[in-house]
Amino acid sequence: MFSLPTRLRSTASIAGTLLLAMSFPVFAQTQPVVTLESPTGSVSITGELVSVDAENYTIKGTLGLMTVPRSAVQCSGAGCPVIETSPPVAVTTREVVLSSIDDETRISGELVNVEEKHYVIRNALGEFRVAIGNVSCEGAACPVVDTSTPEFTIFAASPRISTMLADLLVGYAEETGQAFESNADDETTRTVQIFSAADRELVADINLVVRSPRDAVNALTDRSAEVLVYEQQKIDNLIASNADLGDLLRNPLAFDGQVIVGHRDNPVRDLSLVDISRIWDRDIASWRTLGAGEAPITIHMAEDGAGTTDWLTGLSASSTNGVITHSTEAQVIEAVKADRNSLGLVHRALADQANAKMLAVRKVCGLTAEPTQFGIRTQHYPFSQPIYSYGRGTNMHPFAQSFLEWTQTAAAASNIAKWGYTSAKLQRIKIQDMGVAVVHTAAVEPDFDGVEFAAMMRELRSADRLSITFRFLTGSSVLDEESLLNIKDLAKRLRGSEFDGQEVLLVGFADSTGPAGPNTSLSARRAQSVQDVLAQEFDQPTLDRLNLTTMGFGEQMPVDCNNTDSGRASNRRVEVWARVQN
Repeated sequence: MFSLPTRLRSTASIAGTLLLAMSFPVFAQTQPVVTLESPTGSVSITGELVSVDAENYTIKGTLGLMTVPRSAVQCSGAGCPVIETSPPVAVTTREVVLSSIDDETRISGELVNVEEKHYVIRNALGEFRVAIGNVSCEGAACPVVDTSTPEFTIFAASPRISTMLADLLVGYAEETGQAFESNADDETTRTVQIFSAADRELVADINLVVRSPRDAVNALTDRSAEVLVYEQQKIDNLIASNADLGDLLRNPLAFDGQVIVGHRDNPVRDLSLVDISRIWDRDIASWRTLGAGEAPITIHMAEDGAGTTDWLTGLSASSTNGVITHSTEAQVIEAVKADRNSLGLVHRALADQANAKMLAVRKVCGLTAEPTQFGIRTQHYPFSQPIYSYGRGTNMHPFAQSFLEWTQTAAAASNIAKWGYTSAKLQRIKIQDMGVAVVHTAAVEPDFDGVEFAAMMRELRSADRLSITFRFLTGSSVLDEESLLNIKDLAKRLRGSEFDGQEVLLVGFADSTGPAGPNTSLSARRAQSVQDVLAQEFDQPTLDRLNLTTMGFGEQMPVDCNNTDSGRASNRRVEVWARVQN
């Protein structure tokens, strides 16, 4: 005795009415005997096979005629027909995993579409558009990246940056256990080849070329260049005006700046912005005006004018007006070292390596900005020049992508420091080393609050200020665009071990617009705003583990002058401090 499933019982009860004329063969009077059995063996029917069609077997047994779905049973016995079936259709999976470049964020789901600049992915949480340049794609449905050729090109802003990049590529090869060859055709063209250590197979053939910013952006647009490495000020506007370069991998590589160098025996240690402009315009031609004796001021610059920028009124070294030109900036530094009455304009990286005296910039309110590594990294020094790498996110060469990721590591930072540049590594400074700012706050600021100032000093005297700053729109706690990128950087560092055992302080400040009391409240809201945005980067257990504290000190300790628009923008900020946890 056996029991049929509901579907089989109902089918059997009306089998007589369902047997219609069909194109499938009907067997003769002596029908073969077969057994139809469910996959689990719980149902077994034996009888004469009457007919078979595309969906059903019809079998005659002790219970009469029954029609049984083919999909529910397996047929055994010599009488089972051999039915030709179409080859199985391959099911193409659209499941992919999108991973951020730092592998800290992963999204899995069905790849719905691949647009020019975005993946469109769908999962249980909904549909997402993810910038191609921000992620790598894993899965059969991912677009194919052509890695048939190991060759690609990097455009650089200067021979010095190109040479540093060659050194970085060699450092990356050594750290990853690969072999290399590096050659220079001339100042503007270099090649670096990377080989697998085992069989000397060519892994990457990199051309390093020096070109103008406009040529570089054009090359990135037509894909004749894979990566650009340039000063941010020289290239960001060109990129922003190019509609074809919407999504880029953009990372700080190093920080440089332009500095005025002087002789160590000359007592002048800082110049105002007005002084600098008037000296280069030759309105000030004698040191007497600057309090350094009766002697003419001699100016030294590189002959190509590479050191000249808009902040020097656009003067070109070739239009000499008491300017002595040299072939290189190194020669400029040597000339200044030999002449007490001279000044020179060079890049900070070279001045640092040559141990040259660099003059601070005095602002209209009396604050001075020093061209220190901290001042360059935070861009408090007005002539800072961040050097960024820019790469096409779509189908970037795998080696180029891996190399750019490596440039953000501590190993790369050490290599960059050898060249005199300030790396993307966090800089630290103690409040005791911020003497000018501390004195200025107490002696000059009209809204100085002794009680609030004392509270600030008690909180921060045992802490280090870090070179990460978040800035805000006027009168609000809304972060600007650059600060949102800094949130990602801080979150990445908090996930690691960099701040283990330390309390991280988010310290808010305001400019002097409006009453002091509301500005203190606004500064505290800004610190809380940073913490709220930062919290979105972590799950709750990780967030609970972090030791974050927010505080606000209003108008205390301005880093720039409150009587200029740019100065007020700098003062609307949240600083990051760290101290050993009690």
